[in-house]
Amino acid sequence: MDRATLQRITLKGKKRVAWALVILGMALIWPREQWLSDRARAVVKVERGEEDVVWLADDRLLILKTTREAAQGEDRKGAPIDIDWQGSVDLLDVRTHRRKHLPVLTELLNRSGLKRATFRASPDGVWVLWENTYAKAHQRPYVYVANPEGTYSRKWIRGVFDWDREFYWDARHILQIAGDIPGVIVHDPADTAQDREYDKNEAPILFAQYALQHPIAISVPNDALRIAADSIVIDIYDVQANPALYLTDRYTTPPNFKPMQTRKVRLPQEAIVRQAAVSPQQQALFYDLEFTRRQPVLAWLHRFFSKVKTELAVTEELWISGANGQEMHPIGYVPIQANPEVLREEHLQHLQWLPDGKHISFVYRSTLYVISAER
Repeated sequence: MDRATLQRITLKGKKRVAWALVILGMALIWPREQWLSDRARAVVKVERGEEDVVWLADDRLLILKTTREAAQGEDRKGAPIDIDWQGSVDLLDVRTHRRKHLPVLTELLNRSGLKRATFRASPDGVWVLWENTYAKAHQRPYVYVANPEGTYSRKWIRGVFDWDREFYWDARHILQIAGDIPGVIVHDPADTAQDREYDKNEAPILFAQYALQHPIAISVPNDALRIAADSIVIDIYDVQANPALYLTDRYTTPPNFKPMQTRKVRLPQEAIVRQAAVSPQQQALFYDLEFTRRQPVLAWLHRFFSKVKTELAVTEELWISGANGQEMHPIGYVPIQANPEVLREEHLQHLQWLPDGKHISFVYRSTLYVISAER
């Protein structure tokens, strides 16, 4: 081997070493998002498709398990009958990991004649509210409220119109708006004697008090979640402008109360929106996004090394922004299968804000996780 050939071999070897160092350096410094399951804190195992969670406080939650879905059936004579939902409720203390069955609340739910059990917790987690939104023949639907232990409960007849609503006025009172009631009713869950009905002249004063506590409301309308959209819409309402109209006619179709501002939030390129939700304090939003794209570092290497594979990767990512949609940034991702024919158990499920508005919970691969929404 002559000297020139030896030099060429040596030079080629040095180039390979140099490229190896470049690749190693790129791999080390290339910005990478973190796996959600690595950043988040595992809370409890849940059964996929059978168990839902409702947060009472940042350290307490209810686990609602479905044991029988509602369905249409037949009696012994072949006549159609409604088969009610059945299930059970447990209370989990997140700090101690103690899970306690709640037999009284379970019995209350199973006697409610539900199509699907859905809880709404009071702001302080002391009460839970649920509705029988479909009623059997010659029956009126009811609204139920109880403490988690089930030691105190009550119910009242629900309004007959689709836009009738019940919501927490504060931690201790529930406001009922119904089309067949000329005013509004404020229910005290702990004491029926403290219920009070406000006529049509008194109701505006009550609504004005609500507007002082909640002057601005932010929401993400359902039709704002468009598949493969480049942006989503945020509606901003001036509640003080007309609190009565906001609390009532906003639920009509089409709504009479219009937002004072509609803002478009620009989404990351190639994002598909699965879900978006505003925090309880109206200070932040989370976005559940899906991406199908090539990994940046592999795409860059493919330009120089054709043998480097650059297959498409599908990820589901959790992003956060301020209430106005600004400072949008990712907090983590999970990989999911690219084949749409396959059941995607890798998908995030049951995403929701915790009561503090600083944490988000989600179910991933049959485990409930909690992750901080702050940087």
